Amino acid sequence: MSDIALQPAHQLADAVRRRDISSRELLEHYLSRVERLNEPLNAVVTLDPGGAYQAADDADAALARSPIRSSAPRTTRGIRRAPPADPLVGPRPRLPQA
Repeated sequence: MSDIALQPAHQLADAVRRRDISSRELLEHYLSRVERLNEPLNAVVTLDPGGAYQAADDADAALARSPIRSSAPRTTRGIRRAPPADPLVGPRPRLPQA
């Protein structure tokens, strides 16, 4: 496999299913990239390596039981949400479309 970071997610998921790479190995690759690149980019605000390792290990265990389900680890981008409606103030304000 060429540089993992440049592969589309569906190819990474296929590689995990074929067992070319484990979910844990893929996670370790991306965590090292986050550690190396995040300071100047400030792209990842909240990082939960413990939860990510648990999810990767669970995915590898599930794949060992049944090769049907598997997915590549992913970063969830922040979702812009309006604050909840306050019954004393009125409806939620509208956010501009991104």
